[in-house]
Amino acid sequence: MIYSVGSIFLDHIIKINSFPKKPVKVLAEGIEKRLGGSAAVASFTIKKLGIDTSFIGRMGDDDVSNYLRGELNKFNIKHKDSIIIKGTKSSQSYVYEDRKGERLLAA
Repeated sequence: MIYSVGSIFLDHIIKINSFPKKPVKVLAEGIEKRLGGSAAVASFTIKKLGIDTSFIGRMGDDDVSNYLRGELNKFNIKHKDSIIIKGTKSSQSYVYEDRKGERLLAA
């Protein structure tokens, strides 16, 4: 069993054609929701390698937390030692990604 301790996020990946040179409206080509955060992603990667893993982190008690725990459950990543903090929101980030793979992160 490998334990990953640390952050978990709901990443919103916003696909765009390219970054504008000046601030203008940009039409998104798609938006994806993904499990994010270094420790959570490490747990996912370890599990894909066929090794039992457990994620330990903290989340709020909101809908985002429900989604994140659902993703951990879907991939059979244990998380019973994680902390759910009542009355708070889970972390989210917005990642703008162009066709070349360049990214801009807003958290």
